This record gives sequence, structure tokens and C-alpha cells, in this order.
Amino acid sequence: MIKKIRNWVKDKAGVSPIIAIILMVAITVVLAATIYVWVSGMGKTGGGATALSATTWVDGNSYIHLRVDGGKATAGNLKIRIYNDTKSSGWMEITDGAAYDASGDNGKYNNSHYFAIDVTQENTNYLQAGDEIKIGGAKSDAAPTVGLPSGDWTIEIKDVQSNSMVYHTTVTV
Repeated sequence: MIKKIRNWVKDKAGVSPIIAIILMVAITVVLAATIYVWVSGMGKTGGGATALSATTWVDGNSYIHLRVDGGKATAGNLKIRIYNDTKSSGWMEITDGAAYDASGDNGKYNNSHYFAIDVTQENTNYLQAGDEIKIGGAKSDAAPTVGLPSGDWTIEIKDVQSNSMVYHTTVTV
């Protein structure tokens, strides 16, 4: 019996050298790719959005102004919504220049005006300290041309990438 086992072990051929080299190269490539992906993700932040701090006020024409005091967020990831007890805009993208929303929960906030914003940014890639958003109404895709009706208006800004709220306030017009 022992003789048979020795013969069986002697007769077994090993892995061919070509197959061994192919396996070693494949394992090395997979290991290098795994380490690269792991290390390249280490320099990034946790993915949460930075909260913004801002000052809000209402001017004499019933426009709401929001000036960013602190924080910095990627503008392309931000959306703003304005609403009160009866009217609401949809989520509008924050980009440099004018934006309006005709598809809000109630569309127009009165018979002829849509919610509208006008954004003034120092750097169009970010919403940061010193940037300002003017909120009002417009009859078309334009900057606000009329103020909002009197009442309490809530302003929310969210980061769509992390789906987290970065700013929330209520202003009385």
C-alpha cells in the first residue's frame, strides 16, 4: 500500500511553468487594481454635504435675498425650493444667472407668475461666502421681475448628490 502511494505521488505532474506564470501575472494585476481603487478613494471626503450659513432679508419690493456667509457647496449639486402653506416651487437648479420653475406643486404662485431666482456667484462652480440669491416671481424663463406675496415663505437648499439639506429658513414677506 505504501509503495502505491509513493508511486502515485511520483507520477503526479505539477502545473506547467506557462500556466504558473499566467496565474502569477493575473493575481498580480488583480491585486494592483484592488490596491489602486482602495488608495484613490482615501483622499475624498465622507460624501456629506457642507452646511451653508446665510443671511436673508426682504427688500422694499418683496423680493427675498439670501447671501451666503459661510460654507461652500458644489453649485451643480444644489437645488432650491420656495414654499408657503398654499404654494410651492419644484426643486430648481442653482446655476449662475436666472432660473424659474413652472412645474412646482402648484406651478404658478399667482395667476401669471412663476417662482424665479437670480443667482450671482463669484465662482460658478460653487455656492460660497459672498454669493447671493434673489427670489421672486417672473412671467417667463427670466430673472425675478416681481416680489413674492406677503406671508411666511420657507427656503430650502439641498445637495442632490447626498440628498441632504444644506440650508433651511423661513422668511416673512
